[in-house]
Amino acid sequence: MEGIDYLAVLKWVLIVLAAAFIGQFGKSFAQYLIHKVQQRRARHRATAPAAAAPAMRSAEEGIAAAAARHETSSALSSGGATSSVADSQQAPDPKLLKQQLKAEKKAAKAAAKRAKKMGGEASKLER
Repeated sequence: MEGIDYLAVLKWVLIVLAAAFIGQFGKSFAQYLIHKVQQRRARHRATAPAAAAPAMRSAEEGIAAAAARHETSSALSSGGATSSVADSQQAPDPKLLKQQLKAEKKAAKAAAKRAKKMGGEASKLER
């Protein structure tokens, strides 16, 4: 251990300090980006419930329409000889209602996706 190379030690200390500075800067920058994304999502969520309300109404209307179509088709298939009491007691087919509800939900999701895409394009144009 005769000759300790102080220049090599100093070089490595400076390299470690530079790496620490870069790491801290990168961490701060990442936190800044995360904060910006969260703000943008929060702003988007504030406007999204207003757009989702009509989709929910259309799904409920779809269920009511499906029940009405089912009652009409059951009356037609039996020759129209059913009484009004039998029609009111007969429940609509749950599988049919589920399929129609799923179709309505899918249509609402597609409409929301289109609205989001159109909103994103508009904000890009503003910049």
